[in-house]
Amino acid sequence: EVLMSELISLNMGNLTAAVDPMGAQLCSLKLNQNEYLWQGNPAFWSRRAPILFPIVGSLRNGRAESAQGPCTMGRHGIARNYEHSIESRDEFSVTFKLASNKETLEAYPFRFTLKTTYSLVSERTLSQTFCVANDGSVPMPFCIGGHPAFNVPVPGAVDESFEDYVLKFEKPWSCMLPTIGDDGLM
Repeated sequence: EVLMSELISLNMGNLTAAVDPMGAQLCSLKLNQNEYLWQGNPAFWSRRAPILFPIVGSLRNGRAESAQGPCTMGRHGIARNYEHSIESRDEFSVTFKLASNKETLEAYPFRFTLKTTYSLVSERTLSQTFCVANDGSVPMPFCIGGHPAFNVPVPGAVDESFEDYVLKFEKPWSCMLPTIGDDGLM
């Protein structure tokens, strides 16, 4: 079960977003009062859009060795499990900060600051930006990612099913990446 703290709301016209400082997780994204973000049915998946840091996927047996010592983390790392402080906030944006501490250093022995900014950039666009700083003196390996889940069919859709949807990008993407198997390992 995911506990929620007081949500931070952003509004621009008919677009609203709500973010939980616990994990700096986007919890709601509404346009014209229609909810586009999955609302975390615990029968399937209780989260909505967790931040994956400093790993995406899993460590074999929950453990890996690094130049700084052992890393011990569950799937998708540690960022989603901590309250993020609010570094700045205005009418249309909020920036959250998670800095390494005694507890995070036991799991991931690197000093870091993770900042996540949510900005309403138009009445139809939410931007999410990550900034990772290495606060230590040694190279810091990490991955970062988002894991948003959306309601499909979209709110208000008539006579549509999940199979009617495709994911299209503005331009072709190509990259060489390891694949993540069902066990969460690359």
